[in-house]
Amino acid sequence: MREQVQTNEGGYVSLALLCTFKRMKSILGMKTDEPSERVLAGVAGTLQSSLALELSEDGKKIRRKAAIGNLDDVRKEIDARTIVVSPLPYDVSIEDLQSWFGSRGYVVPCARLKRGAKGQFSGAAVIEFSEVPDIARAKVDPMLAYDGALLRFETNTEHSDRLAKEETEENARPPMRIVAAVKPQYAPAMQDGMVLKVSFPNGCGADVDRDDILKSFGMSPGEDMRDFKRSKGIAFIEFDEGDAAATVRFLAEDKAKEALEACAEGKLKVGDHECTVAFMEGEELEAYAQKVADIMSNKDRNGGGRGGGRGRGRGGGRGGGRGGFKRGRDGDGGHGGKRHRGN
Repeated sequence: MREQVQTNEGGYVSLALLCTFKRMKSILGMKTDEPSERVLAGVAGTLQSSLALELSEDGKKIRRKAAIGNLDDVRKEIDARTIVVSPLPYDVSIEDLQSWFGSRGYVVPCARLKRGAKGQFSGAAVIEFSEVPDIARAKVDPMLAYDGALLRFETNTEHSDRLAKEETEENARPPMRIVAAVKPQYAPAMQDGMVLKVSFPNGCGADVDRDDILKSFGMSPGEDMRDFKRSKGIAFIEFDEGDAAATVRFLAEDKAKEALEACAEGKLKVGDHECTVAFMEGEELEAYAQKVADIMSNKDRNGGGRGGGRGRGRGGGRGGGRGGFKRGRDGDGGHGGKRHRGN
């Protein structure tokens, strides 16, 4: 550009050359390096009202109305009204910034997005105001929050120093320790007086399913299983046909106590079986609690459990698939049918 000015008589520069600059091509929507006559005429018409530039008589060249003067002085003058602004969203454009500042009473003749070593936008922009006092005014303007974030105004030196300080502080921090997950010893709310064990005679609960167990605790024919379990405070039943015993876990001690007290002398009729009912205690309760904790932990790791996963396969999908307790028909980790989607 400087060579064009120096070699051209009168210090003019071709408008066609200016239109081939990347920024101008973007503004004008040009796809090639050859501006059309229509484009050149439009640019010339826009520049006719410029206070700093003037056109040649044929309207195809342009030059400054006044000499640029000493370059060092010019740089100092521009630096005095230039500021670095951050933080900005990563999809912001120069046009966005000029329009946004303009809507708030600031004239921004020039703006530049600051980029990192690999060309990525850094979240900051260099803004050149038309007047030096605009910087001081912008710094105390409470309305200058871009996209919800209050703007920070810094000189180039202040901006560079702050980034360097933050990088030094970041490097001085000790490396992050990755703490291994502690294996849970007990499942939530697993304590004495909350789990009943229903034992079948001869160690075999043949021809019995979970529905039969719930009916033995008072569920009426046709009653919604989830509503009944909720009313009785039953959290979960673990049982599969043929098991020697069923495990009934409650949400609270008082609910478990009520259920046991309803069993005359600790007896419960389940199907054709006369079962005994008692609280699970001691080492047996600890082993059961650990089993539940392990299953819950595996479901968490595999994205399974209630609402986990995306399909109906193992561990994920409805009710937990095969990732949990034995399968049954009340929706606790098994088939459950379409009506029952978990506890």
